[in-house]
Amino acid sequence: MPLPPLTTANAALQIVSTIGKTLNAARERAQASKDTELKALVNALYDDFATLKEAVQRVTDENAALRQPAVPSSPKQKVIHLSHRKPVVRLLYCDSDHCWHFGESRAFGTQVNCVAAILLPVFFDPRRSDPGTDIESARTSLVLTDNNSGQEYPVAHAVWIDGTRLHLLDIEQGDTVYILLAILSEQGTASMTLSNNKTDYGWYRDGNSNAFDNQELPLGIYKLEVIIEWSSNRREMFELQFDLNELAKQQPT
Repeated sequence: MPLPPLTTANAALQIVSTIGKTLNAARERAQASKDTELKALVNALYDDFATLKEAVQRVTDENAALRQPAVPSSPKQKVIHLSHRKPVVRLLYCDSDHCWHFGESRAFGTQVNCVAAILLPVFFDPRRSDPGTDIESARTSLVLTDNNSGQEYPVAHAVWIDGTRLHLLDIEQGDTVYILLAILSEQGTASMTLSNNKTDYGWYRDGNSNAFDNQELPLGIYKLEVIIEWSSNRREMFELQFDLNELAKQQPT
C-alpha cells in the first residue's frame, strides 16, 4: 500500500508512531528470547527510536507554531529620562504678561522689580534617553509637605521660568528648565508658593481673576513631590527634601 505524501511534520509523526508499535512488539518477543545479544540490540534500537520520536515531536510543535498568525508587536516606547538638581535661589521678575524671568526689571527706568525665589532645576538627560526624543506640553504639579506639622501645600499647576505657555513645559534633550517652588520675602522670614491659574482659555476676561494663587509657607524642612506628565499618560516623579530655613539665608544669584 503506497504511503501518503510527506507534506507536513504531522505525517512524519504518524509514521514514527506506526514504527513504534512494531518496535514494541519486537521488544516483547526479544524479552522472551534467550539470545542476550538480540535483547541488547533491540533495547539499543528502542532507545534510539525514543530519541528520534522526541526530535520529530519537537519539529511538529515548531511547525505548528510557525503556522500561527503573527501577532503584530507594539512599538517600543522610547525612553525619556528627567533628572533634577538641588534647589537654587535666583532673582526673578514678573512681566506684564504674567511670565516669570531671571534677573531684574526696572519699571520706568528707575524702580527695580524683582524677588528672590527658590527654584528646582529639572534636566532632560540625553545620555539616558533615546535619540530624538522630546517632551511637549507637559503638565507639572507639586505637593510640599511640612515635615514638622505634616501640613500639605498642593500646587495643581506649577509655575516655570521663561515660560511662554505658562502652565506647560516643552523640553528638548539637554535642556534644563526651572520650576518655581517658593518666593521669599525681602527679610527672608516668610515665603509663599504659587499655583498657575492660566490653565483655562479666557481666564483674563474676568476682571477679578488673578494669574496665580498663592499659599503662605512657614519656614521649615519640606518634602517635595514633583509630578511631570506628558503625552500618552507618561510621567516622571521626583521626591526630595529641602530646608527652607537654609535656602532663605542664601544670597540669590
